[in-house]
Amino acid sequence: HDSGYTGKGVRICIIDTGFLKDHEIFSQIINDKRLIAEKDFIYNDDNVQDDRAGDTKFSRQPDHGTSVWSVIGGYKPGVLIGAAYGAEFLLAKTEEYSVESTLEEDRFIAAVEWADEKGADIISSSLAYRDFDDPSKDHSFEDLDGKTTNIAKSVNWAFERGILPVICAGNENKNFDDGGLMTPSDAIGALTVGAVNGDKIIAGFSSHGPTADGRIKPDLCALGVNVLVAKYFSTDSYGYSSGTSFSTPLIAGSAALLMEKHPFYPPIKIVELLKSYANHSENPSDEYGWGIPDVRLSMFAADSTLFPDWEPTLNKIYAVPNPANTDLTFRFRWTNILPSEKSTSINVYNVLGELVWSSEIRAEIAGTEEAVFWSLKNGDGKYVPTGVYLVTLKDGNTILRGKCLIIR
Repeated sequence: HDSGYTGKGVRICIIDTGFLKDHEIFSQIINDKRLIAEKDFIYNDDNVQDDRAGDTKFSRQPDHGTSVWSVIGGYKPGVLIGAAYGAEFLLAKTEEYSVESTLEEDRFIAAVEWADEKGADIISSSLAYRDFDDPSKDHSFEDLDGKTTNIAKSVNWAFERGILPVICAGNENKNFDDGGLMTPSDAIGALTVGAVNGDKIIAGFSSHGPTADGRIKPDLCALGVNVLVAKYFSTDSYGYSSGTSFSTPLIAGSAALLMEKHPFYPPIKIVELLKSYANHSENPSDEYGWGIPDVRLSMFAADSTLFPDWEPTLNKIYAVPNPANTDLTFRFRWTNILPSEKSTSINVYNVLGELVWSSEIRAEIAGTEEAVFWSLKNGDGKYVPTGVYLVTLKDGNTILRGKCLIIR
């Protein structure tokens, strides 16, 4: 914040129970018109504060969402300042306090699609699922492979669309022998967040993996024990809450600061930056993941080593330099959340459609930057002549294309 970053220009969708918009902590957001849109998926209206259309009485429904939102976007100097208090917000109400059913997952999925429609950069959700009121609907541990449950699929879809989903790990560690991980916390596209206390020790309730397919979860941790939050009791009430519900918005807000600094970075790049400077980055574990990020280091320490910001066109391969006369590098971003296990190839053709050079390459997760060097020599080791060349690469069902000019 002291360096001038507040999340400005970054749009965060919070999926939760409801929100007391009248709380003083949100007055700056409301006055600045940074509450871009709101949707009640329970009662199908556009007011996330009331329990039912036309009902303005206080109920417990806004409790959880109000507290979560305050940790990201609240602004009351001397009391509470959220991690990304300058961001824009979308508020989605999907969760009912009184029930735990698969219908809530359906609403969550609808909210993810709505967030994409409204231009979200980040989805922050302190909701996750495993057991339901109807035990026959429970998710088994085998379901938690990051790509099986419908709600995990929706998170993966959002990630492929360029949205960063930041999801709570859950508070079920003591209730399951396997660590109590939930879904969509298991999703491949989720930045999953655990909770630590003020001494940086993992909270006993904090759910963790590994996932059913053996991946480490959570990815990161943040303070989730006795977190100062706004409360729904009145428009000026505050208190302390615990849970991965409150560590998650801290990480979502941190990601927003990075996105403000690097607006063209895809989600995977933001995740990598946060992980690289976390306190367990050298030895990630099932309980802590990569640990607690050092957000200042993530934002500034690597400035001299990162690629310059660039805004790639989807499915395009760039040649640098272009034109070229000695060598060049093809740059692009992978597009699929589930990379093929088989290698693919990057192929260069002349204008007659003849293959002049090809190189095998292993696919990576969506958003990962790739750089492939070409010496401008063909398959026989001879330099190609002056001309225009076309380059293609197949990434799953997507074809990436580009072209370059060689001058010799």
